[in-house]
Amino acid sequence: MDTNAESEKSYWAFVSYSSKDRKWGQWLHHRLENYPIPREFQGTEIFDGAVLGRNLRPCFRDRDELSGSAQLGPAIDKALRNTRFLVVLCSPQSACSEWVNKEIVDFRAMHGSKRILALILQGEPNATSNPGVADELECFPPALRYPEEPLAGDLRKEGDGKERGFLKILAGIAQLDFDGLYRRHERAARKKRLTLAAVAVVVILGLVALSLF
Repeated sequence: MDTNAESEKSYWAFVSYSSKDRKWGQWLHHRLENYPIPREFQGTEIFDGAVLGRNLRPCFRDRDELSGSAQLGPAIDKALRNTRFLVVLCSPQSACSEWVNKEIVDFRAMHGSKRILALILQGEPNATSNPGVADELECFPPALRYPEEPLAGDLRKEGDGKERGFLKILAGIAQLDFDGLYRRHERAARKKRLTLAAVAVVVILGLVALSLF
């Protein structure tokens, strides 16, 4: 593939989802574009020559960004061609979506399978090939089912949970080590909690002093 074309990708990720999962699509799009890339990772060059900055902007959020387009097909095709990764929000709704499946097939034809990431919202992956699980619980669209097994984050409580699931997708797009990113995320979260606790203590002491005065 042409190196110059690769380095000119417009989007870090294309978020594909069923219209019934729109709120999750909006959530992921916002998190991806606004999550602060830790300073120690900024400046890292990824596979196509792009360099990580302060965040992953822009990301493309499927059909919502083209609501005013008269030619949805060509616009989607262009966005798929000009993105580094496809992130599929997986649920029983998206498993039944012909549109989501077509976006997977088209992206794979353009870029291969290694850049397809799955984020499980609900349901069960590969339920249709598991006799012990009801078919209607299938969350993978046909183009993602066994033996494809894409790199996946799992937002379900019995899976990774919301934060770890999101960070797996972020790490996949940014080409960062997940364990290192997660440890950095946990340190930042602890620091934030301690700061908030300290502020709360100061406020309480101030109120006590004020009441005594």
